[in-house]
Amino acid sequence: MSGKRGWVSDADLVNISKIKELTQFTKQVEQFIEGEGGWMFLSANKGMGKTHLITLKRMTLSENKESATFIPQNEPFLANLSIMPNLTKNMRGVLDRSNLVRVWLFSLKLSAISHYNLSLEEYEEEKFSHMNVTFIKWISNEKHKANPGDVFNELISLGYRELRAYLDTYYNTINRVFGRIKNSTYIFIDKIDQALLEEVQPEFWINIQGALIEAAWDINVDNKHVKVFATIRQEAYANYRSPKKPNFSDGLIELNYSKKQLKEILDCQSSYYEGLTDFNDFLGRKILRNEDGLDENSFDYILRHTMQRPRDLSKIASRLSNKFGVIEDVSDSEIVEVVSNVANSEIIPVVFDEVKPFLEALNFKDSTDDITRTFFSLLRFNILSMNEVQDVFMKLNQQTEETIDHVDHSKLFHPFVELYRSGLLGFIEGNTQRFKKPNQFQNYNSFKLPQSHYYILHPGLKEFIRTMSNQSAVYSHYKFIIIGNGFDWDQSLNRFLVKVQRHVALSTSSRVRKFVDEFLEANLELFRKDVSPDLEKLQVLIDTIYEDYELFESKQIGKSLSPQASDSFISLINLFEELHNNGGIVAKVY
Repeated sequence: MSGKRGWVSDADLVNISKIKELTQFTKQVEQFIEGEGGWMFLSANKGMGKTHLITLKRMTLSENKESATFIPQNEPFLANLSIMPNLTKNMRGVLDRSNLVRVWLFSLKLSAISHYNLSLEEYEEEKFSHMNVTFIKWISNEKHKANPGDVFNELISLGYRELRAYLDTYYNTINRVFGRIKNSTYIFIDKIDQALLEEVQPEFWINIQGALIEAAWDINVDNKHVKVFATIRQEAYANYRSPKKPNFSDGLIELNYSKKQLKEILDCQSSYYEGLTDFNDFLGRKILRNEDGLDENSFDYILRHTMQRPRDLSKIASRLSNKFGVIEDVSDSEIVEVVSNVANSEIIPVVFDEVKPFLEALNFKDSTDDITRTFFSLLRFNILSMNEVQDVFMKLNQQTEETIDHVDHSKLFHPFVELYRSGLLGFIEGNTQRFKKPNQFQNYNSFKLPQSHYYILHPGLKEFIRTMSNQSAVYSHYKFIIIGNGFDWDQSLNRFLVKVQRHVALSTSSRVRKFVDEFLEANLELFRKDVSPDLEKLQVLIDTIYEDYELFESKQIGKSLSPQASDSFISLINLFEELHNNGGIVAKVY
């Protein structure tokens, strides 16, 4: 382990001099970093590497453009928007898309001007003399250089009337002076989405980022010597509406990684941080046994417990490295435990923080904490039928089938819709599992889920739900069904497995659970291939379930069965008898 280093998952903590070594040059990355064309913007959700790549872009340009002016200069390496001042509801309302574009244009141009000692006409000096002292200092004193975010915050702190007056009075003059910049100038802006600490409407969160990209595109049109490189959250870009979007989209790369590319990124990091050949070498295995006792590709197992982002994968690898050092002698169950813990404590909570502007029932505010915990406490299984989703929704909102169609749904809580928007609730499309991607447009006035016979909860939610609900014994995962975006969905077999395991759980019999689990695990591959299992053993299972049912009913063991548990026993017996009557072929039953 001579090459071992500590893993880093946050681009801000990566040694800038080593950043190129940690870059996997996909075609998209090469276009952005090395292309001479108009690729100026990166769109991706958090954890995809936007900060890493825009930092590398600046490094690459600074090596080749020594006479150019870079903004910001030296430190920080990238400009961002410091925490915005609290905006009144009225101020947020008037700062619509068009006004935000104007504010960003003013901010970017004044920032560029502040980095040059540009000669001013006498009337320009006279006009600028009426500005506040901060703006005058940035325009007239070369020692006081402004980053775009500094100007932006100064402008919006003026109040709406004064802001409008500034833009109307000074913009044309600022634009004229900006046109005198003849030296190559590069401005780098990142993390605008993180400047909003207070709660804002989704529209404002979207527009403040989209308006920056639109303004940055216009800057390049107004002065070919100045280029702005910026990042935008994928959720904001997908939902930003502007007549100019087709224009600036030509300069934007929507950053995506295939499963193969994500594996290559981990291979690259394993080589750099561990001094090993690849991730499989680091993990010490290609196959591991998951918590359901199924053998699974080890990378696939880790990937489906993340949001399929490089940062998530790096976090898991980092925790494995820190805890075990040499992993090849570590058991599969120990790796599974670490993956589950990281998903529960470091990935899923961050996802909710990242999409907070779009959440109400699941925004973890004090005012809705009871709603959040009640919702998670109502979840019994990780795979839910459409009817089960509707039942939980009505219980949470204290509605019935008679009342639900007569209430204003905008006044109700829609946690399943919020989980779907967050990429944490999937659905079945044909024979494939799908989870929403950040680049898919969302109608935030709609409370509908995609049509699906079943909805599936993200594997990373398993321990998180148990923690939030404080009912760890209630929530359970169906075994033998691997959940993950893009994974296959066997319609017949999975329907059978869901129904069987649901009835087993509701029957409350631990002995029945043990016998059914053993039978399913032993015959799973036969079911997949439409091959009949040992029908004698199937009959023994049926007899065992019936025997347990009679013992419960006669109160010889345990307490009296509830009506639900009694119904589940009977349904379970009927299911297996139907399977037996059809020669043990699941496809004939479903």
